[in-house]
Amino acid sequence: SKFIDATDAIKSIGTNVTTAGESGLDRLNVGMERVAQASARSDRLLRASREAVAEKLRIQRLLTRLDALLCLPKTLRCDISEKRHRKAVKSYKSATEILGRHSAGFESLRSIEAECGEILKGLAEDLKKKLLWWGQADSGMSALSQSAVPPSSIAEIFECAGTLLMLQDTAFSPGLDRSQCQSLALSACTQFLKERLDPGRAVSFTPMNSPPNSPSRTQQLDATENNDEDMTG
Repeated sequence: SKFIDATDAIKSIGTNVTTAGESGLDRLNVGMERVAQASARSDRLLRASREAVAEKLRIQRLLTRLDALLCLPKTLRCDISEKRHRKAVKSYKSATEILGRHSAGFESLRSIEAECGEILKGLAEDLKKKLLWWGQADSGMSALSQSAVPPSSIAEIFECAGTLLMLQDTAFSPGLDRSQCQSLALSACTQFLKERLDPGRAVSFTPMNSPPNSPSRTQQLDATENNDEDMTG
């Protein structure tokens, strides 16, 4: 009889568990349906507000772009004065598409496009003269520019050459292909390192046709006199 009682008890437990499980699943299903209904109701109520926020964000992005376009000439001049030439060209290229698409209908944008074009044209000409002078200083090419300044570092040389490469596919192409830019940059780096290792060669970057009383010409004469004294001494 104990065995029969135990069997009945086990059957009773299984029935209770099955009933409790089905009841729990039913409650869970009802809860999930309520959550879905509440979510759909919230979505309908907040849709207008969400669309308004999205529109305001879109307008804010457009105003930010417009402000960047209006300040583009100033930005280019600032980058160029800080010798961030590649950054200036990159900024111009990113704005070219917008300027080309909308400048025809807005006088202010046409003016900005023309001003930026003049800035980039001057930059290309200046960098080309510098690289030619730096890269061919030992070949009598120092007369290319009386106002050129010797490079302060190898990074400046590569900044110059890299900027000219970026301008190749634009209306401001310097007329130097990749191999020419690379050759001039390597030659300029070689000359720069020679001057750092041998200070007596520092005159090679100084334009020979500088005015007699100019600082560069004075430095050149002083260096020549010092070299003569060393040789005679």
